[in-house]
Formats: sequence, C-alpha cells, structure tokens
Amino acid sequence: MKKIVSKLVHIDMRFRQAWERFERALKAPLMCLFFILWLVYVFYSPRQKLENQELETLQRPRRAVNAVLDSWLTSSPEPRVEPRGGNNLEIYLPKGSFESIPYPDREDFVGDIGRAWCDNLGGRYVALPSVEIRDIRSGESLGRYNCVISGIRSRARIQPEEVEMADLRMSLIPGSNSQHLFGHVRNKSASYTLMAVAFEITIEYCRDNHCETLGSTTETLTLAVPPGQSNDLNEYVTFPSPLVKETEGEHRWYVKTLFARGG
Repeated sequence: MKKIVSKLVHIDMRFRQAWERFERALKAPLMCLFFILWLVYVFYSPRQKLENQELETLQRPRRAVNAVLDSWLTSSPEPRVEPRGGNNLEIYLPKGSFESIPYPDREDFVGDIGRAWCDNLGGRYVALPSVEIRDIRSGESLGRYNCVISGIRSRARIQPEEVEMADLRMSLIPGSNSQHLFGHVRNKSASYTLMAVAFEITIEYCRDNHCETLGSTTETLTLAVPPGQSNDLNEYVTFPSPLVKETEGEHRWYVKTLFARGG
C-alpha cells in the first residue's frame, strides 16, 4: 500500500512539474499576443465611430469639452465634437477659428480641451486616448493632446479642485426649465487668476428613498477671480426639461466642476 501511495505522489509531482514547464513556455507567447492585440486596438480604435449607447457613457467629458470650446470660441461656428472608439475624440472646426486664437495661446487652447476631455474620462486610458483638433474642410491636424503623454508634460494652471462653488442656493421653480443659482466662486489657487470655469449641475427628484435624475446642464462662466479670492455667483441655469412639482418628495441637486482656466 505504501508503494502505491508513494507511486501516486511521484506521479502527481511529475505532473505538476510538467504543468509548470508548460505554463512557463506558454506565458511569453501569450504576452506577445496580448501586446499585439493591444497595439491593434490602440491604432484601430480612433477610426471607430460609436453607437448611441456608447456615446451616453461619454456625456460628462463631452459637456466639459463643449464648455471649453464655448469659452475660447465665442463668435465662431459651432465645432463638431465626435467621440471615437477607445475614448478618443476628434474635433472639427474651421481653420480660421483656430488661427483667430493668438499663436502664443494656441497651446493653452489645445491643452484646455485635452484636459477637459481626459480628466473627465475617469481614468479610462487603456487605449492611450487622444484629442485631435482638425480643420473641418481639409481634415488637417491643428492640434493634438494625448491623455497619457501630454498629461504628464502639461498641467493646468488651475485644477478643477482648486475652484470652490461655495454657499450655493437655487430657487427651484416647478414647471420651469430655467432656475436661479446664487452663491460664490472661490479661487483657491495661490498663484493664478481664475479666468473661466465650467460646472455641471444635476437635479434629482427623491421620494420614498428613491431618486430619479431629472436632468443635467453645463454652465460656463467667464470671470476674473484673483488668487485666494471669490466672486459672487448670480446666474440663471437652463435644464433640458421643466422641474416636476414637489408633492411628497423633494428636489436635490449636485454641482461638479468640470474645467477651470487660469491666467
């Protein structure tokens, strides 16, 4: 009996050793295959157009980018903002609109757009996503920002977390799309003046511990708040649909800073 047990143990040991050698031999080819597939995905994904369901997951970064474009291109035709596969983004605008920005400021323009997109992706950088700005007529590349490489080299003068929306109050008017927002915008940067800020407001209707999102809107403010100081906020914000009338529930609303520009 002991000989049989010893024989079985020996067979099991030999089998384990053979399996470990097989795993080691297979590991390198599998890693190479995975790397090749990843490279194919990285290069192919920017050409992939997204379905509506996929676009829904990119609403916040799209709003942030649109807010940046609005703050820079106040009198230009509306650019086309087209998310692509792998969380890439292509923006098409007239070359004249891009060239209307003073040359020394164009790097800031591209950087603001890139950071607005990348910072709101939630760290989804598997495909090394980029923002490409192109001439809408020729397709010529006017500027490019990579979420990983450019993000390491470039840093905004004022980070979104350095902007505080303080003492916020909203006069919620049931049946109306437009709501009145009061409060203060505080610049917590010690070095730069806050020149523009974009923020997202989401309103929910809550009843019996269940909350339903009524809508979100993005607002962009152009202002000049010196370091360490604050400005009054007195704005009307417009939502996609009117607010429902409160009966047995309540409205709740949340604010998130999407983008800030310092100067």
